[in-house]
Amino acid sequence: MITSRIVDCVEYDDDEFVHQHMGYFKTGYTSHTTCGGITYTFKFSMPKSNTCEPSVGIFLGAEILSSVRPKQEFWMDFCAVVKAAQPDAYLCGEVFGLNPAWVGPDKPFDGLMNYFFGTCSLGFLGGGMELQQEQAIGGDFYVEPLDADALGASLEKMLRAYDFTSGGTEAGNANFLHMNCIDSHDTARALHMLRGSSKLLALNVLFQCTMPGAPMVYYGNEVGVTGGRDPETRRAFPWHTPETWDLELFEAYKRAIALRKKIPALRNGGWQRCRLIDKDTMCEPADAFAFIRFCLTSDGTEANSGPSVAIVVLNSSSTKDMRTFDVEVPSNVAQAMLSLEGVTNLKDLWGGGESYTLEGDADSQGIVRNVSVCKYSAAVCALE
Repeated sequence: MITSRIVDCVEYDDDEFVHQHMGYFKTGYTSHTTCGGITYTFKFSMPKSNTCEPSVGIFLGAEILSSVRPKQEFWMDFCAVVKAAQPDAYLCGEVFGLNPAWVGPDKPFDGLMNYFFGTCSLGFLGGGMELQQEQAIGGDFYVEPLDADALGASLEKMLRAYDFTSGGTEAGNANFLHMNCIDSHDTARALHMLRGSSKLLALNVLFQCTMPGAPMVYYGNEVGVTGGRDPETRRAFPWHTPETWDLELFEAYKRAIALRKKIPALRNGGWQRCRLIDKDTMCEPADAFAFIRFCLTSDGTEANSGPSVAIVVLNSSSTKDMRTFDVEVPSNVAQAMLSLEGVTNLKDLWGGGESYTLEGDADSQGIVRNVSVCKYSAAVCALE
């Protein structure tokens, strides 16, 4: 099994040829030759594979990284071979940035490691912490502080880019097939970028678990493992020192995952942004964000699950211990909820457990009043 990174190259031991023809090498990736072959950086034990040779694909193992280095034609052939052998196989590519050219109909991958979501999440739920963004990897994973409007625009751009259907349902919508990640072995750890704030890390994880796509947990994050760029980001899991684990953070991970399992809309539902009004200022806040996930028809609803709704309010501020918001639900979703019996009574399953009611009529958008959210926390208001 070949588990090294795969690079689109030809195995020559001529450095001059390499430097003339292998222009894809980026800063930090140095070619080296040994024993007639090209290796990954200076690791003689990690030979680069000659993906120009079709037979190489036969021997490739399950761990195939750095998807953009072999040309897309290679991955199309690889996809055809895999799907022929196992039609329901899932193929995920490690492609940074917003790259719909790699997924969808007649494309090589079912989903991507969605680093784009990670930059959005960290940029909003950490911008106020003066992120150590120099510890990201640059390029398509450069984390910039985002306010609520910038976050909303980025998420809507992402969701449109990967939706290859007209109705936005799960079938044909790659957003539901991504691995949403906020960090990995190729970036600094999220806790490090958030300057050690476990509360903000927990909020990022809740955001992962309430968005379309599968939340990806990088090992050790759940107990507070931290670290900057390589090699710190690859620290071993502290199995032998459980006394060092952040158990409060661990519980937050378990709660967020359990909530996703409990509410079908968080896994399969539609997504729309909600307008927020801060009750103290009566203005739209720049440091809080809300959206609604919903399954209100048979389309996208899991078998026998019935209607499912969750309104998520994220508070990235620490200026007040408690904030109160009115949440305006888009009219199309509000009217569908108001037309169904028992789909207007909501309960906060993440914060304090308060109950709320969707108000509205046939001619207006809906509103949920006085939703309370603690600092660096959230409310997830779902059907009771």
